[in-house]
Amino acid sequence: MTLLSIENLTVSFDTPHGAAHAVRGIDLAVAPGEILGLVGESGSGKSALFLATLGLAGPRARVRGSALFDGTDLVGLSDRVLSRIRGRRVSMVFQDPASSLNPVMTIGRQLDEAIRLNRQNPGRPGSAAARDLLAEVGIPDPGRRLRSYPHELSGGQNQRVMIAMMLAGNPDLLIADEPNTALDVTVQAQILDLLKRISRARGMSIVLISHDLGVVAQICDTVAVMYAGRIVESGPVMDVFDAPRHPYTAGLMASRPGTAPAGRLMPIGGVVPSPFEQPAGCAFAPRCPRRRAACTAMPPTPVAGGHWWRCFNPVEAAAAA
Repeated sequence: MTLLSIENLTVSFDTPHGAAHAVRGIDLAVAPGEILGLVGESGSGKSALFLATLGLAGPRARVRGSALFDGTDLVGLSDRVLSRIRGRRVSMVFQDPASSLNPVMTIGRQLDEAIRLNRQNPGRPGSAAARDLLAEVGIPDPGRRLRSYPHELSGGQNQRVMIAMMLAGNPDLLIADEPNTALDVTVQAQILDLLKRISRARGMSIVLISHDLGVVAQICDTVAVMYAGRIVESGPVMDVFDAPRHPYTAGLMASRPGTAPAGRLMPIGGVVPSPFEQPAGCAFAPRCPRRRAACTAMPPTPVAGGHWWRCFNPVEAAAAA
């Protein structure tokens, strides 16, 4: 069973210099209750993929393909229709809570507003439901915090408030876009534990967008590795991280402290291709130490399976392990 099924999704943006291709034919599925990690370098298209899926990519975006959420294709829906899905069925948390919370409104008022917008039958009075949400996300003395303003809370507490607001509509899917980037290491771990606990308690799916492999390994069930607008490898998180088959995934693992062979960090040379380019073959080929002639001539087809990759000359399983 699949909650969200993205098929052959492309996203480009109209610019004065031509079309910038952010997402180049993505296939991705999220099962009910699954925590999926989406990783890759900055500029690989991770955020653009889900902003476009939810109709939030802006007027210059050109989106093609399909994104079936519980049987409904989100691509091409009007903003009016999507607004009934966003918040109630699908919610999104961003990396900087300070930019999402209103500094002149109390936490309680902002939560009450989210509850009114996202619940057709709220049941309990808004303030009581808001207090319950703050308690669920682990904010101490929630009754008092309802009267606080965002500047009176720490960064971690504000992120918990944002998560509480996203939970107001009891969504089936939460998209967390770098939710712990602006937080210190200790608070990051607490937020990750919170997301995992909420997912298990509510049966809620989560897509965790991150560039931090350790974060993904800590809480995700599956992982998809994205490079230059394409998924290059995907599968159960420990299968992929213990035995990466795509050279880009292997390069990411080798450049991470604590996982690099012989204790040496091995940076990936070169740069991500320009979004204005449309390479005929594999976009990673110019940076790849395993490239062959075919790699620049045509795009590789995915090797099917629970753990799959898109490469003509993958890293050998024994070497990867």
